[in-house]
Amino acid sequence: MNALKYAWLMAGALVLSGCAGPAMRPPTALPVSSISITTVAQVPASGQLPAPAAHVGTSQYIVMQNEGGSIFLGPILGGLRVESKTREMAEKYKHSVFDIDPMPTVAAALSEAGMPDRGASATYTVHPYVYVEHGTDGRFRMALVYQVESHGAQPWIGRYTYDLPTPIAEARFMKLDDAARATFNTELNEGAAALASLMQRDLSGALPKQGRAVNVGTLWLCGERFGGIGIYTQPAEMSFRGQVLEESGGFVTVRMDALLGPNQVYGVHLVRRDLVHTLKSRT
Repeated sequence: MNALKYAWLMAGALVLSGCAGPAMRPPTALPVSSISITTVAQVPASGQLPAPAAHVGTSQYIVMQNEGGSIFLGPILGGLRVESKTREMAEKYKHSVFDIDPMPTVAAALSEAGMPDRGASATYTVHPYVYVEHGTDGRFRMALVYQVESHGAQPWIGRYTYDLPTPIAEARFMKLDDAARATFNTELNEGAAALASLMQRDLSGALPKQGRAVNVGTLWLCGERFGGIGIYTQPAEMSFRGQVLEESGGFVTVRMDALLGPNQVYGVHLVRRDLVHTLKSRT
């Protein structure tokens, strides 16, 4: 990860330096019977997406990578070069997982969780998307995201993220074989159901609002090194501030101490415990 990416991550998450912003404000609790949603095939505004990132055509996929920048190019030219290379990567791999539409899977999971689409009368709008990060190790890691906006008198934006556990090597990502495609579809279905349940529990007040303060790190939160001129911090050395709400069934649920902005850290994350490389209590 170059210095430009680090600056964007710091500006959005405000967590690496220890100067954490407030966690995602828990929503006003509603009875389950009063929760209604509408699902839209529109990704959130660019200022609310990880940066630098490229939206793949009209799909629900967001690609992130950080090759091409340089501290010698300065923040503007370096940023433009990274963004250009990110768009090139999105185009290069457009026939991989990007032709698998997650919207039907998401709609079915939300309906099964008791939140069918109510159209314009809904209390919440859900923006589902999948972010895809190209890591320092050459693998692609993906996460399913539900970004949720309230229709009430007080504006509220929540984000719920589920890390798809199987990374895909770059050589395989170009043209997925049947086995890789089947694995992706299985994990997408599992993630959609898990996020629907998590979201409903948070919206209804069943999910704890606060938890044990921790520093947490996974390669899905950040899979790229940062630094330059031969001095780097590796992804497995990075962690972020958050609160563990639950640990059960081999999963950890963390409400991150991060501001809404150009980062993938904000919100509530549901992560398989064996994907977590750092989970340390803090005072």
